[in-house]
Amino acid sequence: MKKRILIFSAILFSTLTFAQKDELKTAEKELKKGNTSEAKAALASIEGTIDAADEKYKSQYYFLRGQLYQSMAEKGLEKVASYEKAVAAYKKVISLEESGKQKYTDEANTVLDKISWDLVEASQNASEKGNNGVASKLLYLAYSIDENNTDYLYFAAQTAVMDQNYDTALKYYIKLKEMGYTGITTKYYATEVESNEEAEVSSKQEYDLLKKSKEYTNFREEETESRLPEIIRNIA
Repeated sequence: MKKRILIFSAILFSTLTFAQKDELKTAEKELKKGNTSEAKAALASIEGTIDAADEKYKSQYYFLRGQLYQSMAEKGLEKVASYEKAVAAYKKVISLEESGKQKYTDEANTVLDKISWDLVEASQNASEKGNNGVASKLLYLAYSIDENNTDYLYFAAQTAVMDQNYDTALKYYIKLKEMGYTGITTKYYATEVESNEEAEVSSKQEYDLLKKSKEYTNFREEETESRLPEIIRNIA
């Protein structure tokens, strides 16, 4: 009896594995064609069994899921929710491959960097149209990708205030205060010798290069004001 159960289990596992491979191939093919509906259906058909799959199929599944929802977001289909699902899927890929073969990790990280920029651009567009609630959510999602970029969290709080979503804004402001965020940055300036006009230099790297040039003079650096007092006022 025990032997029969083991054989049955092995057959069932093999059947599931073949089904998963077929659906993953289908999803990949449909995504390349831009058919998000078909790809979504293929992935949905194995969603309930993927946790029992081999690690390599899990990674492929979540990578394709990330591509699916990224594509949907870029097409404007439930943009915020789709971006959230895409980010979660790519992060899952990185987590799954952390201690094993990293087949998709590099690409997932590259795509997350791109999504981060896309989110900031999309938030600007949403804010310009008066959709500050959407803008805030997109900025917070960008922050969740790169938590070193705390400016995203600050602007997410600001746009939440503009949307009159004070509970969310308060949560973000408290988080900024607890992490000691000030938003202070250094700005760089140089005066062009020919025109005698001062201009802001876009980066420290460019500033250092201009210092070696004879075409600029009167180099100076200036720190921006701290945003912490404003954050504390807004919390109050």
